[in-house]
This record gives sequence, structure tokens and C-alpha cells, in this order.
Amino acid sequence: AAFAGTLAGNTEQCAARTATAEVARTADLAGAGSGTAWVVTQRVDQSATTARFRSAILVVGNRVVYLMANPGASFDFSDATWHDVATRAGDRVTQLA
Repeated sequence: AAFAGTLAGNTEQCAARTATAEVARTADLAGAGSGTAWVVTQRVDQSATTARFRSAILVVGNRVVYLMANPGASFDFSDATWHDVATRAGDRVTQLA
């Protein structure tokens, strides 16, 4: 849980550390575990070119699930779909031996 808290805190503070980043918390996740999902948009050059990242961190027992996707202009997850993917990852980690 402490490790996941560090990751979540670093994600939340990304915009404060990097002037061109925007961080939007999209959900508090629940299921087999609990966690948070975000969308981070980062300007990558002097023009308006940006990179978009979706991330999620979940704690399931003594395990941490960290997901990141870098969608492009032709494909992105909806918030609801990304939340479903993250929640499912938490469910799947319970199946580890």
C-alpha cells in the first residue's frame, strides 16, 4: 500500500514538477482491490504537440497493479472503458498462485 501511495502521489504531483503536464484524476477504482485512474497530457515540443497517457494504480492485498497506455490520435479508451480494464486487472491479479 505504501508503494502504491508513492506512485499515486508522484502521478498527482506530475504537473507541479513538469510545467507542461496536465493531470486529470478520472476515478477512484474499486473491485478486488482499490486504486485510482488518471489521464496525463504532456506537451512534447515547442508547438502544441502533446502526448496522452492513461494510467491506473491498484492495490490488491499485498500486490500492486500499475497500468499505463499511450493512446494515439486514432485510438483512445473512453474513461469508462479504461476504468473497466484497470478494475479487471485487479480482479485478475487475485488469480495469481
